[in-house]
Amino acid sequence: MLQIRCTKKLLDDLGIDASALAEIKQADSLLGNWYANALRIGREKCVLVMNEKTLYSFILPWSFRNDAGKFARAFIDSLRPALETEWIESNDIARVMSEYDKIEFTATDSKRLLGSLNDLAQQYDYYVAEAGGVKSSHLAKAVGKVNQTPQRTLGWLHSNEALERLFKDKNRQGDEPPRNEPEDHAVITKILKKIGSGHTLHELYGLFYGCAAATHPVPPSGHLPIIFDPETAKFESEQDAKTLLEKMLTLWNMIATWDPQGTDFFFPPTKYPVTVHGVLTRSGDLVSFVHYFIKGLDVGRTEEGDFSEDASAALQDLAELTQNMEQYIEQLEKVDAVAPKILREGMELIERMEHISADCIGRVHKGLRNARLNAASRPVVSEGGKTGGNELCPCGSGRKFKRCCGLTH
Repeated sequence: MLQIRCTKKLLDDLGIDASALAEIKQADSLLGNWYANALRIGREKCVLVMNEKTLYSFILPWSFRNDAGKFARAFIDSLRPALETEWIESNDIARVMSEYDKIEFTATDSKRLLGSLNDLAQQYDYYVAEAGGVKSSHLAKAVGKVNQTPQRTLGWLHSNEALERLFKDKNRQGDEPPRNEPEDHAVITKILKKIGSGHTLHELYGLFYGCAAATHPVPPSGHLPIIFDPETAKFESEQDAKTLLEKMLTLWNMIATWDPQGTDFFFPPTKYPVTVHGVLTRSGDLVSFVHYFIKGLDVGRTEEGDFSEDASAALQDLAELTQNMEQYIEQLEKVDAVAPKILREGMELIERMEHISADCIGRVHKGLRNARLNAASRPVVSEGGKTGGNELCPCGSGRKFKRCCGLTH
């Protein structure tokens, strides 16, 4: 069962009398209940609906005066494609739909959620107007931008991230963050190799850590093109593409929810033989990890003035660490044979460097926190320009434009 908790204005517009309201009940469904309010954007009236658990939202053009049943049907008809756009599994969507077999209307009962609803209304007023109005073909892009805006009440997660995490964690016990299993790493590596991407897991990890720490949010459309070229990547099947994106999303969720003060730092679980080749590989992996962490900061438009004093010092420490590791690699490559004791000492040295780099990345992440909060409070202005059909959609779904927002053009 679904309860749509409406503001008094919307209840009046739908012609629902107070005596017809259902008793407010706690949700027993996965997504829970939704809040709704009628608003005007420009000269056009619409209804904003917001999920109570994730603050995920979308809007419906107005055509429901004194017709609550029509509004309920329009909401259900719009929910399925909205979830599909967020790459929610079909069996999970079917579960949601089956739980929403009955719809009741109630009044709002949470000042906190009502405040979030009002905040979203302001964001939609900006982004929808920018897109050309409620009836514009660019409406989906505006909805995507709102759901990619960090929300204070979600601990600065995006609404679509909170939605994805809710589905990922539905069968997970406890509060442990999502983790990539070793077989997931093998799948990512295998598919990337098949499509011609030469990137390693350490580069992926470094990039994601950098994007997570960066000043500005980085949607999939920001980091996916670095990992593989959407124009030249040739997947053997649609399932391969879907599998790769799902595994990478799990990895991203694990890293994006990392707390440098409360959870462990994750390197890719890799076993290295105690040989010259093993020491060289581990050294190179650490260097590439740090390089791609810095690349992730750049992707997130992090500027020099965003760093705290300690974060700036940590970044300098990372630069010196990679320089020393590169010199070590250069020296080791000139040697034909190395005593086992020296190799073991080399492995111990790299392990210490890994701990130091993890500490530095944590300091950078913490030192950019204020810059992230300040950036989250400012609306993002579109750079404009035409998106090609085969380019990744600017809404951040990870799909090609022609298979996402481009469908409405």
